[in-house]
Amino acid sequence: MVRRDIQERMAKWLIRIGKERSTAWACFVKLRGENPFANMLLKAFLSPGWGDAFAGAKLAEIEFRARRAGKSIFEFLNEQDQKGQLDKLMDEIGITHEMIRSAVRGLLMLARELGLGAKRLDRSAMAQLYERLRDVRGIGEKLRHFIIYDLIRLYDFPSPENLGPHEQLLEKLRLLGISEPEKLFGPEDWPYVDAALWDL
Repeated sequence: MVRRDIQERMAKWLIRIGKERSTAWACFVKLRGENPFANMLLKAFLSPGWGDAFAGAKLAEIEFRARRAGKSIFEFLNEQDQKGQLDKLMDEIGITHEMIRSAVRGLLMLARELGLGAKRLDRSAMAQLYERLRDVRGIGEKLRHFIIYDLIRLYDFPSPENLGPHEQLLEKLRLLGISEPEKLFGPEDWPYVDAALWDL
């Protein structure tokens, strides 16, 4: 059992490391010009577990079509959905897995309802997004947290007051000897603790 004072020092260190890593990641995202909705959409392509290369390729294809149409990714997908062409678009770019298609539809609906395509969400809207992501088919608990964590650590969105950890993050912390992680970290800390332990 790791002593409580050591656990507290470790917790502070993890938050600091996570913030440093997140700063570097945020710079990369800004250089690429990736917006919050595009980052969120990327998680839909990760849902079947086929990896970053697959997810990045599908997002790039949509981004290319959106740019060619002179629209943001959100505007382009929203327009396709309103025209009843979203399924056809997904067929054309090889998104056949129903889990991904459901996740894309669910994320697009939430972004439209909460205004994510046009603005930075406030704390209340972030809390709604955090809760409502539970109901998006294809977005499990880890991806749900990953979406919210990235909006906070990459785009400086506010943290929902009820934000917590996903189970895999808790397991990593327990392996490090932090016996009761929920007592050492607050809602605003979880995105950075996750970043610090990303490779573990």
